[in-house]
Amino acid sequence: ANDVKCELLALLEGQISDDELIASAQAAVLDYKGLDAAALLDNEQKDYIVDLQSIILAFAGRVLVQRANFSLERGRTYGIVGQNGTGKTTLLNRVAAKDISGFPADVSVYY
Repeated sequence: ANDVKCELLALLEGQISDDELIASAQAAVLDYKGLDAAALLDNEQKDYIVDLQSIILAFAGRVLVQRANFSLERGRTYGIVGQNGTGKTTLLNRVAAKDISGFPADVSVYY
C-alpha cells in the first residue's frame, strides 16, 4: 500500500511519466495474477502450435466439451483439472490419437 501511495504521489508531483505508471500497473497485475509478460501480448504475437476454435468432444453418447476453444502455445506446460468422470483422460486420449478435427499432424503428444 505504501509503494502505491509513493508512486501516486510521484505522479501527482510530475516525477513519473504516464508510461512508467502503466508499466508499473501492468507489472503489479501480472505479479498479483501469477502471470508473466507473455500474457500481455496480442494473440497474433503468440506462437501457437495448436489453435482450434469451437471444438466438440463426445464419448459414449455423452458430450464432454462443446463449442470450446483449444489453444496450446509453444514452450508452455499445461495441466488439466476437473472432477472425476468429466473427460480429462478422454480429452488427452483424443489429443494423443489426433482424433480432433484440425489437430496438427506434426505435433507430438505425450501424457
